[in-house]
Amino acid sequence: MPRFINKKRNYYLSTSPKVLYTTMTFQEELNELTNMQFLEYLLWDTVRGIHRPQYMLVRNPYDRLVSCFADKFRRSPLKRTPEEGWQSCQRLYFPFLGLSEQDEFEKIRDRLLKVTFSEFMHILPNVIRKEGHFWPQSWMLRARLKKIPITTTLKINRFYRIETDLQKVEFELGLDTSFKMQQSEHGPSDEYFNKKLTAIANNLYRADFSFGYNIKE
Repeated sequence: MPRFINKKRNYYLSTSPKVLYTTMTFQEELNELTNMQFLEYLLWDTVRGIHRPQYMLVRNPYDRLVSCFADKFRRSPLKRTPEEGWQSCQRLYFPFLGLSEQDEFEKIRDRLLKVTFSEFMHILPNVIRKEGHFWPQSWMLRARLKKIPITTTLKINRFYRIETDLQKVEFELGLDTSFKMQQSEHGPSDEYFNKKLTAIANNLYRADFSFGYNIKE
């Protein structure tokens, strides 16, 4: 799970894939931490009596799912090369799409591009725990060692919704949110969801709506 530390301004920042993660990696004042490094920092903060506020970037769960689909099953397959291979979030879908890693690159590309949003959502429950691109944002509320959540709940001092709070992120955290990478073209999320797909999203990501988003029933 992506964590950053800003030593100059003395805070931690948590985010998720498809929630300005790439933008954050280009911030000069932010240093990305591995899960182990983050836990070590928290431990030493406690020992030394240091208090660093913790902030978190969040995104509407429906929009995040559509963005993930548009990126991994529309934009990315067109740009990847045989030398790069496929991302883990794509390979996890192979068994459900009748694919094997031994298949020809072009065969895999063609099949990924034919995946519908409905297919993406119906397969998702089988792979959600195996890849960070699919993990609920609420999982960021606990420190994790690899895929194992630590029992202590993190105290997040403030959540920033990227749809409405980017100016606050820039002013209060000193970050430049104008630099965006890996943007995927897609329409409004409402155009992708029907009642059945909404039910799947609600079941998998219900806790994420507690960040101030309306859940659709």
